[in-house]
Amino acid sequence: MLQKRSIPGICSEAISISMSALIYNMKQPGIAVVNKEKLLALDGLRGWMALWVWVTHVVTMATLPLVKTHGIGMVLANGQYAVCVFILLSGFVISNSATTHSWGDFIIRRAFRLFPAYLICLAISVAIVGLSIELIEATPWPMMRIDDRLKYLHDSLEHFWPHLGLHVLLLHGLVPDSVLSSTSYAFMGQAWSLTLEWQYYLIAGLLMKLSFKSKHLGFELAVLIVLLMMAKVFTQPSFIASYLWLFYIGHLFWKHFDQHELWRYPVYFVISLAMGPKALAILLFGLIVYSSFHDGRLKHFFENRVSLFLGKISYGFYCVHMISIFLTGYVLIVVLKLDSRVLYAVLLISLSLVFSLVLSALLNRTVEQPMIRYARKITASKPR
Repeated sequence: MLQKRSIPGICSEAISISMSALIYNMKQPGIAVVNKEKLLALDGLRGWMALWVWVTHVVTMATLPLVKTHGIGMVLANGQYAVCVFILLSGFVISNSATTHSWGDFIIRRAFRLFPAYLICLAISVAIVGLSIELIEATPWPMMRIDDRLKYLHDSLEHFWPHLGLHVLLLHGLVPDSVLSSTSYAFMGQAWSLTLEWQYYLIAGLLMKLSFKSKHLGFELAVLIVLLMMAKVFTQPSFIASYLWLFYIGHLFWKHFDQHELWRYPVYFVISLAMGPKALAILLFGLIVYSSFHDGRLKHFFENRVSLFLGKISYGFYCVHMISIFLTGYVLIVVLKLDSRVLYAVLLISLSLVFSLVLSALLNRTVEQPMIRYARKITASKPR
């Protein structure tokens, strides 16, 4: 269905929905004000996006013939939309912390949120690089994107120490691929977006100061256009300039989270169509935010118990899911020597999901939550 709808058609529909919402809001002066710092639906959304990323990875490792640029593969084998939603979420939820705490306290809190679970998963990913290569080479059926995976795994070993040093600091996205091959995906492929997050945290305060110089739409669009132009020039996905425009839009959604300023959202969306299908993430994110205003069905779905559980463990799930996929696949192919493609696909998908859920819940309970509490304890209790 996705490929049959034109971008202009989607754009037109989005504008129509948003304008109708604006008219409705203007007719409802007594509508309740929603606390933008406590939108539970965004937690649920984060959980489902993490699950979407897992789907895109597991179906290709299960040797399902899905192409990320065609048909159903545009959804099931293409995680770029989910990652774009993650970026919008970060731009939105980080804005409050970045504007109410000192830069030092903000960085400490974000570091304790990001690094502990990540470093554990990085260490395991490094330890199983050889195993991962053996699994891919031993898989007897054609696998989509097999050459890409083998390349970044072999490059991880060939340039081991430079890759490891940069990954430990989460700064690998700052190094061009032309300088260090597979810099974005070495060891732990999904960590390309984590270095992106860390780079954003380091400069978020400056972006906030620039943003609050003016609330005028023309100023915001001028900044957005500059960021879009930067993204066209700097195309390495793990480098902040390639996605800073999307972080900025997430921040603008937070900045104008007011029932009388929702009309700005479709304007940001239309301008961002210059980036192609990635802009569709803005539409999805905007619909969730809009639903949160009016107690809509989307809000209730993303606030149900399953969604909130997925949201709670989403970061650990994102970090650990490839480890689960590789280890499960290794046992099935190399140890048990399964020769049924269908059975392999069914077992890999089902078992790796359970494995990922269990490990991420364990990470959340024993690592993430204690580190979050500790960071709050050592940073200033009073906002600046």
